[in-house]
Amino acid sequence: MANSRFEYVKSFENPGTLDPRNWIVVTLSCRNVDALTRTHNFEQPNDSRFLRLVQSSGESVMREIKEIVLGYQFAGECSFVFGRNTTLYKRRGPKLLTNICSLMSSCFVYNWTRHFGSVALCRLPVFEGVTYLFPEDQNLRDYLTKRQKECHNQNLYQTCLKGMICKGMSTQDAINSLQGTSEGQQNEILFTQCGINYNNEDAVFKKGTVMVRDKVNVSVITPDGSTANRKQSQIITLQTDLVKDEFWTRQFILDQPTKANANKHSYLRAFEKNAPLLPETWIVVRVDGKGFHKFSERHDFRKPNDKRSLELMNRAAISVMNTHTDIMMAYGQSDEYSFIIRKDSTLLPRKENSTVLPRKENSTVLPRKENSTLLPRKENSTVLPRKENSTVLPRKENSTLLPRKENSTVLPRKENSTLLPRKENSTLLPRKENSTLLPRKENSTLLPRKENSTVLPRKENSTLLPRKENSTLLPRKENSTLLPRKENSTVLPRKENSTVLPRKENSTLLPRKENSTLLPRKENSTVLPRKENTIISRIVSLFSAQYVREWPKVFVDVPMSYPPSFDGRCVLYPNVKCVRDYFNWRQADCHINNLYNTCFWALVENGGCSPRQAEAKLRGTFSDDKRRLLSLGFGRDYDDEEEVYRKGTVMTRKVVKSRGNYDEEKITSRKNYDVEKIKSRENYDEEKITSWKSSDEEKIKSRKNSDEEKIESRKSSDEEKIESWKNSDEEKLEPLKNSDVEKIESRNYFGTEKMCEGDGDDFVEREEIEERRVCEREGRVCEREEKVCERKERVCERQERVCEKQERGCEKQERGCEREEKVCERQERVCEKEEQKERVCEREDRVCEREEKECERQKGECEREESVCERKEKMCERQKRVCEKQKRVCEGECEREEKVCEGECEKEERVCEREEKECERQKRVCEREERVCEGECERQKRVCEGECERDNITVENVDIINDTFWTLRPWLLNYEG
Repeated sequence: MANSRFEYVKSFENPGTLDPRNWIVVTLSCRNVDALTRTHNFEQPNDSRFLRLVQSSGESVMREIKEIVLGYQFAGECSFVFGRNTTLYKRRGPKLLTNICSLMSSCFVYNWTRHFGSVALCRLPVFEGVTYLFPEDQNLRDYLTKRQKECHNQNLYQTCLKGMICKGMSTQDAINSLQGTSEGQQNEILFTQCGINYNNEDAVFKKGTVMVRDKVNVSVITPDGSTANRKQSQIITLQTDLVKDEFWTRQFILDQPTKANANKHSYLRAFEKNAPLLPETWIVVRVDGKGFHKFSERHDFRKPNDKRSLELMNRAAISVMNTHTDIMMAYGQSDEYSFIIRKDSTLLPRKENSTVLPRKENSTVLPRKENSTLLPRKENSTVLPRKENSTVLPRKENSTLLPRKENSTVLPRKENSTLLPRKENSTLLPRKENSTLLPRKENSTLLPRKENSTVLPRKENSTLLPRKENSTLLPRKENSTLLPRKENSTVLPRKENSTVLPRKENSTLLPRKENSTLLPRKENSTVLPRKENTIISRIVSLFSAQYVREWPKVFVDVPMSYPPSFDGRCVLYPNVKCVRDYFNWRQADCHINNLYNTCFWALVENGGCSPRQAEAKLRGTFSDDKRRLLSLGFGRDYDDEEEVYRKGTVMTRKVVKSRGNYDEEKITSRKNYDVEKIKSRENYDEEKITSWKSSDEEKIKSRKNSDEEKIESRKSSDEEKIESWKNSDEEKLEPLKNSDVEKIESRNYFGTEKMCEGDGDDFVEREEIEERRVCEREGRVCEREEKVCERKERVCERQERVCEKQERGCEKQERGCEREEKVCERQERVCEKEEQKERVCEREDRVCEREEKECERQKGECEREESVCERKEKMCERQKRVCEKQKRVCEGECEREEKVCEGECEKEERVCEREEKECERQKRVCEREERVCEGECERQKRVCEGECERDNITVENVDIINDTFWTLRPWLLNYEG
């Protein structure tokens, strides 16, 4: 793609070169360990099969990448250390991270059956990577020590938790009892309550696994056939203590002196290389196969294209798009795939030390209402008085208000501001038990103040002091704080029954944009944070794992010899044009590579050339030369090749039905966009047709006029020439005739005189001579007349030529008529396009009708569910009445039996207590059923109202370089042409 107009998009790529002379540590952590544990029923607190699988995957990574000098693994986490002077991949951080992450995921899936046997892999692992740069040896030692300490703490906690659960305690009670306990207390609980000595646990669970390279004597067969011992570098595993100096002085010797730091590892966070990406930019992640030429030869891929390999790549890409709903489009060709993440995928990166507590299970956030905002108060603003008959609910006991900040003020009311008086007989609702204010009675009086109590008058612009403890406002949740809002920040009101967890200290939320909405997420869908390492590691990990898992389904008869690996890169593009040019660049590159490979393998397989000869023959050729070579040399037309090979694969996400007004706005905007496009095209076509008509008419008229003028001018010139010729001939003939007549008369007169004077014979001879002369003269006159006739014939020929020219003019007129017919045909085509558009509109109307019917059906289901809930409520009320009756019966029976004997009364009381417990249990069951019904009804209502989003991924082989692809899919990039 040299000198291509799309090549400028490469300038946006950042190599991400890491600083030299620093230790590079790449840490991979499995983000879905809990999900894997639940899905595959791993043993708790530690599953040795899972640990061995992760360890073997880490060893495979170290065997493949020789520059890794040290590794550490525990649970689902693995850290790899590169030397200070490594130049692998030119020290490009994203390439190092993605290659390790991809190979780790591939080895995990590839080695699954070796460790788990017949247990099927139902959920793929997702590894997330982080890169650290440590300038000093002490930093490296502190980091690995910190990871081993984390391993110890996690294993101790999980062992203690599992032991308490095995002793009969519930999971939540065990978690609550272990909350806030120290390491010593956990050891004590484990020993006293569970009877387990933590020191007897396996070292691999307590300390993790250290992987180092060491020289080992290996017997090797020499060329002579004898055996000899040679030292080779192999990977050995250790369960050693990284806190002590023994490992750092014997196994892995550092250049600088180091020491053990006790709990001083918080500074290591600053060495992390995972900066947030720029906001409001399009994120493109490209995944490339590493060493796929060798991989394809090892597994006998068909040349030049193997449809099975492309199908496998497509399946892996679909898995990535289904998992990460922020990916709107993907393009793949050969051994690479590009994913585009929408620029508004996540909120902007938060400030330092800002955190949001995780949501509880099954917790939901309802969508906010449209255009609802809370504007900040203006200066000197006042609070409007309450409406008539308004009530204030009583406050809870021991409620407190947080103290105000320093220099906080309450603005004074405006002058002459009044509060509306209460209505007659209006009362405040009574407070709860032990509340301090009771409703007033009629003619009630206020109690006198305590002794020595005074109320100071309030000054203008005075401030309110912070409230004391035990104030009467509702208490907030633990550790909840309210931070001051930023300027121009807006908060949308929440719906009923919505809950929000308390935020931590110093947490802030950036203001939302106007008219912003949040769509509900799908099940198991994730939103990628705007951090480069996080994005590329998750995508590459999932892509590699899915590629290996789908291999047996696509390559049925070909076993995988070794797991593949992919590398990824992340590129930011500021606008839609750059994103379009990027995909145009990749598709043009697909076309060029496929054309070259097709010619190359045609020469090798059918042309009798070796690979070097074929490469030399194709060196310096252009696309036309290659096409000519295929058509003339092998009888193949490149355009007849399959589109998946020539154009690649395009995957797009189309929103079928989204939530509420958000979808209506999208649909209306798209309809308006389509209508405007259709109108603009119609106007453009009409203008073109009218311009064509006017230009054709003007040309025809000008040609007619020019032809008529030429014909008339030629006619007039021919007539003038004929008249001039006639006049010239008459003028020449008249003097000759006159001279002949005069001569004849003179001769006759002279002859008569001679006859009178001389002989008659001489006279006769003279007359004969004269007659001959007259005949000769008449012959000359006839010749002249013949010449005149010839001239007339020439004039007739000229007239015939004029007629031919007239016929040509008629032919030109016929051509003009043909052009008019073509214009009419164009108009007919435009009409056909309009009819097609009308058909599309009719189809859309049918789809809308179907959706309306579906909504009506779902509403009917909701009504049915509501009726079921009402019936269940009535059943609960009936059961309550039955319980009350039973209680009354029990009370009556108890009174009767008391009179008889006390023993029987005690028995009856026990029976009543049992029945009461049974009634309470039935009440709880009814309440649970009511909650389930309410939840189901709410879910059905949300479905009916269109509050759930369903995405459809389409796979196509189309041309994305022209504008048609983007204009037909405006939702991809909000493309406007």
